[in-house]
Amino acid sequence: MPELDWLGKNEVVNYHNNVPFKFLVKNKSVLKDDTGNLVISSDNLEALKSLLPYYKGRVKCIYIDPPYNTGNESWEYNDKVNSPIMKEWLGKVVGKDDLNMHDKWLCMMYPRLCLLHELLSPDGVIFISIDDNEQSNLRSIMDEIFGPKNFLSTMVWIPGGVTDNQLEIKIEHEYVLVYCKDISKKSEAISNVISPDVPENSSIYDKEIRNSVVKNGSGNPASEITLPKGFPADIKTTNISKSNISRSFYSEILIKKWISSESKTKHGIKRFPILKDPIIVSNNKLVKPARVFSGWQNANKIEKFIRNGCVPDKNEQNLRFCLTKNGGIDYVKDRSDEGSRLISSIIRDVDNTTNASKQLREMGVRFSYPKPTKLIKFLISMGSKKNDVILDSFAGSGTTAHSVMELNREALGGGGGGIENLSSLK
Repeated sequence: MPELDWLGKNEVVNYHNNVPFKFLVKNKSVLKDDTGNLVISSDNLEALKSLLPYYKGRVKCIYIDPPYNTGNESWEYNDKVNSPIMKEWLGKVVGKDDLNMHDKWLCMMYPRLCLLHELLSPDGVIFISIDDNEQSNLRSIMDEIFGPKNFLSTMVWIPGGVTDNQLEIKIEHEYVLVYCKDISKKSEAISNVISPDVPENSSIYDKEIRNSVVKNGSGNPASEITLPKGFPADIKTTNISKSNISRSFYSEILIKKWISSESKTKHGIKRFPILKDPIIVSNNKLVKPARVFSGWQNANKIEKFIRNGCVPDKNEQNLRFCLTKNGGIDYVKDRSDEGSRLISSIIRDVDNTTNASKQLREMGVRFSYPKPTKLIKFLISMGSKKNDVILDSFAGSGTTAHSVMELNREALGGGGGGIENLSSLK
């Protein structure tokens, strides 16, 4: 696998192993003593190392918003990495070579990412905010530390109110890199959540999942299925005449095995499945057997449903099939208690940095370019469930802690249906 090289790399790739352990001294908390939450004021490299004895392999979701390395000296984290602490560290550990700003940033990030990897649980996920200045470098060292196969996505969001004109192109987006600890556990790493911009009237919110099983294409062999008397329908009564299709069509499909667009056009077929017999429904049930012909999605499951007397399969969320008012066939199953998953790689409707700054100013806090709470709440909801441990080692304005507290409050207020009892480690 190709690896990124930079000045000082040899000195930092194993440096996380040499960071000394320090005891965590507990001061008075603004939260209840039994919450289990921790806010640590320290160099985050030392703090991460000190958390290992307690949280190694236990952190389910990590969100970090590291310095973007823009060269802006007014940035809270001092993006030129020229603070006295960093200068001393770079001089002793990395050496006194003239590192450029990318070298320094990589030297700073690498050991911290190594420790975060150790803290992450086997089914854990990490989200990292970044922009174009270091996005490619971050992706390279994440591939090296976490493994390229564990890369899940590069999500994009628009901060709003922050633009950077470069070569007459207005830069209005940032990134969130997403990596799993183990990609084979991604279904456990990513919770069933829905992107904030999905409209409230979307079918994704319905209690049932419903789709047509009629599907024609090269991967869907055409076949005849006999629907038995008593086959369920979602309409009380209907009487649909059989289709008038020439025999040459069936001869053609017998050779070709599947129904193409050309075949549909050639034979003037506009509706599927093709009804070889009339569809007569009374009291939501088929009155007499009817043969239907089409390409199918999961034909074997339809036939299994028929063999089992049209009884829903409890092992598959009450999977069942039914006739529609137009003579089509839908599969229907109950949505799981955990809900549905519909996540777009483009993050929309999660507020912006301008509003986040305004909210902080109203609390007497000034912080440049804070992430909005709604964005972090979405990412945390995406990467964790009840009783999981959350970690943010670049705490900044405390948005992650704020987001966790809001999610807990919403879960308790809503009968415990969301995320509860999350620990936010800063």
